[in-house]
Amino acid sequence: MIQDVEDWFAKEITKLVKNDRNWFDSKMKHTYIIKESVIMRVLYPDLTRVVAGYNKLVEQHNNNEEKRLEELNTAGTPDETGGDFELYFGKPNDPSWIQSDPVVINALRSTLLNDKFIKKHFRIADPQVYKKFNTKNKNFIRNLNAYSVQVKFEVGEITTKRKTKKGATYGRVLNFAMIRAYEEAFAIIRDAMASQVGKPFYMVNAQGKKEARRIGGKAVRRGTSVKQITSAHQATRKAGGGEIKAKGLQKTVARMALAKNAKSIFEKTVRKPDGTKLMGKVFDEIKDEIKNALEIEYQLDELRHIDSNVFDLTQVVNIEATDPAGNKGIIDHYDVGGIKNFIAKKAELMAPRLAAKYGKDVLEMRGSGKTKDVITAQMKGMVIGQLLGLKHMNKPNMRLKVNKKLLAEAKKHKVKARRKTGTFGAGLVRDATRAAKKAAVGRGVAKKVNAKKGKSIATAKTTQSPIALRNLLNEFLPQMVASKMTSPALRFRTGRFANSARVENVDVGPRGGIGIDYTYMRDPYETFEPGNKQGSVQRDPRKIIGASIRELAIGILGKQPTTIRRN
Repeated sequence: MIQDVEDWFAKEITKLVKNDRNWFDSKMKHTYIIKESVIMRVLYPDLTRVVAGYNKLVEQHNNNEEKRLEELNTAGTPDETGGDFELYFGKPNDPSWIQSDPVVINALRSTLLNDKFIKKHFRIADPQVYKKFNTKNKNFIRNLNAYSVQVKFEVGEITTKRKTKKGATYGRVLNFAMIRAYEEAFAIIRDAMASQVGKPFYMVNAQGKKEARRIGGKAVRRGTSVKQITSAHQATRKAGGGEIKAKGLQKTVARMALAKNAKSIFEKTVRKPDGTKLMGKVFDEIKDEIKNALEIEYQLDELRHIDSNVFDLTQVVNIEATDPAGNKGIIDHYDVGGIKNFIAKKAELMAPRLAAKYGKDVLEMRGSGKTKDVITAQMKGMVIGQLLGLKHMNKPNMRLKVNKKLLAEAKKHKVKARRKTGTFGAGLVRDATRAAKKAAVGRGVAKKVNAKKGKSIATAKTTQSPIALRNLLNEFLPQMVASKMTSPALRFRTGRFANSARVENVDVGPRGGIGIDYTYMRDPYETFEPGNKQGSVQRDPRKIIGASIRELAIGILGKQPTTIRRN
């Protein structure tokens, strides 16, 4: 059953990618980045091979020189000069020095990392296209800094093709310009290195034969020294600025196609290859499970408009210059093959639970057969999700204290269906208020007034024991944080983040103001604070924890804390 859905989905996503591949290029803006750290990964193996080739020639020369000296000694006519031996270049056994060699870096920054150099090759690729782009935006190619060059393409421009003098079109301008730019840059960098020894560097094959015909920068054309430059999709940002997705999530055609078409795909009826319809509750549930898993794993909602939930065409796709090998390593998980593999693994996990639910054999349902423990863990996750009103999949770590408390609450209230989001949090505030009354920490104790200080006994008690308030807040804080972890904020998955939230200090000012200092697991969640790599106002951990503390404190004290700060 699951296999049928898996095979059907694989066919659908393959068809989508085929149809949409050019759609995204023609409908979206792109920013092409040539970055030192990335382009160096492309250059490094080529330059390493050049240096190794030179050192191989040095080795051959020195071996021949030793043989010559030996023959002279045998003949009784030794060479008094000691022979004409050559020195190896760099460190033959460790070529990593190339990446930080000043000569290489300077040559790279004067070529591929120089906007004038890139402009020249765009002009060579197609003068008319270059003139059109440059007229529209004088800075469509510009240096961002010493380490990178940016090429900006408006909607559809990245697909622009070159034209012959007779008007025929062939090949993208971007591809042609970058391949030629790399050819010349490689030759210049190679010859700059060669100038340090006063001899040209030739490409040398496994047999020690020289492969390059000429060594001048402009004379080097296609050949063994040249590799194709392609594009690797990196972080995507809004046209108006602001990061909209986590680092590492790659903007592949497959991922974009999923974000754009997931709803329409899963509204279809599953069919076997012969066209037979597969309908019923079990197939609908399998489809929902796969859809939810894809939404979470590939964070598809971040590629859609936050209000309309349709694919967001205002995005600017950032791509980086690299080679096919580098591109493959970056996007594997996010391309069609990676998505299919993810679905296969998800199928193995869901099969035991669905088999138990529908009274079928695990093999029939198709899964890994990880028996009772897997099923039990998944059921606990479902119950916790229902308690918190989660609309996404979760996999709580039941070793964490917060998850044990959440499960106990779910059993206590006999939760059998998904609650409305926020219901559990409101209940926690009531529980905290009752606990405060009982412990005489908050507003709920006797209203007798202290005549000297004009404070209620409750406030006086809090003033005397801020530790009691801290402990009470920590009793409810992780569960309150968990209740707020729904989209577009950070989502509740394992419970690790919620479990780490804790109040460290409570200060009471001379006028009764309450200051609360808290912390959480800064590594890795601090990255979502605005200003950091994956910073987001909506996913800011401080926003979730601050709101949780504020609600609990109001329930306990009857007033807002003066300050809430993250240590």
